[in-house]
Amino acid sequence: LGDPRAFPLLARRLDDPDPDVREDALLALGLLGGPRAREALLGHLGSTEGNIAACAALGLGLAGCADAAPAVRRRFVAAVKAEDDASASGLAVALGELGEASSVNALAATLRLKGRPMLKAHACQALGRIGGERSRRLLLGVLAGRDRKVAASAALALGAFPGKAPARVLLGKKGLGASDRMTVLSSIHALARVHDALPGTAALRARIVKALAGLAECPAKDHYRAAHAALALGTIGSTAANPVFRELLTARDRTKYRSSTHAAAALALGLTGDEGSVSDLREIVFKRGLDPGYRTYCLLVLGLLGRKVGLEDLKALGPPATLPDLYRAAGWEIGLAGGKEDLGALLELLTVKGGADLHYVRGAAAIGIGLLGDRAAVGPLVEIAKRDEVTAHRAFALAALGRLLDRSPEPRIALLFRDLPHRKQPPLLRDLLTNL
Repeated sequence: LGDPRAFPLLARRLDDPDPDVREDALLALGLLGGPRAREALLGHLGSTEGNIAACAALGLGLAGCADAAPAVRRRFVAAVKAEDDASASGLAVALGELGEASSVNALAATLRLKGRPMLKAHACQALGRIGGERSRRLLLGVLAGRDRKVAASAALALGAFPGKAPARVLLGKKGLGASDRMTVLSSIHALARVHDALPGTAALRARIVKALAGLAECPAKDHYRAAHAALALGTIGSTAANPVFRELLTARDRTKYRSSTHAAAALALGLTGDEGSVSDLREIVFKRGLDPGYRTYCLLVLGLLGRKVGLEDLKALGPPATLPDLYRAAGWEIGLAGGKEDLGALLELLTVKGGADLHYVRGAAAIGIGLLGDRAAVGPLVEIAKRDEVTAHRAFALAALGRLLDRSPEPRIALLFRDLPHRKQPPLLRDLLTNL
């Protein structure tokens, strides 16, 4: 939240006996920023304990301490030399966040190493964040090279370069036409990101939409590509394939294709504001026997379209313990489409009884409270955080307070994961992403 009074409280946690607390304190100092946070983070950059150095580096990146790039780079080079790829990958992400062109040489050197795909994947991500002509050439070289295990990461990173040349490569044999599925999926999302930023060329943007629609409209041929293409069309706001998506929802045999394909189609309709799909979405949510994940996304889409489904209606289907995914979506959906009268429902979801399998329901309720934006939640949340007997309830009440008070549309720490190669994650980044 940027309150400088937090510094001594966070700094005290750098000596906590629990390493998870120490790691989170380093990241929190990075979010807080300021000269004192910078010095504390630099002081932990040389640690050889677990993920401490990587978290310190990520904190420096979050704090925007560009002058710390040489120190982070030295730590990165040392981790690469020691073949500690888990730490080096986190340090690479930090170099990308710091955005210094002087780090390109060190990152480029990793691309010449034999093997070590996880490290190379995160080096590609960092190059995409740093930008510049040399980074672009390096990524194009990886995409065209023989190392197909890393090509997908290069394709994803090229989404940061809104030029005609990267777009054409991503549309070609090395991108959408690649034999490796992950490279194709990464190219799909990179093209979606490139689309809106392409300088003054309607023809190329139309070509991108046509290519994505062609993949999205053929789920029987490859349901993975169809699902990802549907999401890509939704993110750029294109309705080119919406008739096909509506047909998927209205088909009597909704098991014809995989539920992931149907879910992606539903999300595309929600992202493009397709009001004509509301009745079918509601029917799917309440239709027993359909895949719970599919019903979950349809409920989320109703929230995107501003159509609220009440918590009491969901209870008729079963309790949260039997339908955790659906109640998780309810937290988001109520936050998106609800009003002040729905605060009680979100607080109920936040304090749902059950074990760790219901943490995602509580987490979604915390986000929903933030989306709702009703300051009347502060009092009840403080009471839960102070007095609830269930530790998880107290923790998620604190998370809900943070989301309620932070008016930015996206948590800043989430920006670390833009263009993250999801199939090649070191434990630290995987844990952070799961928690988010």
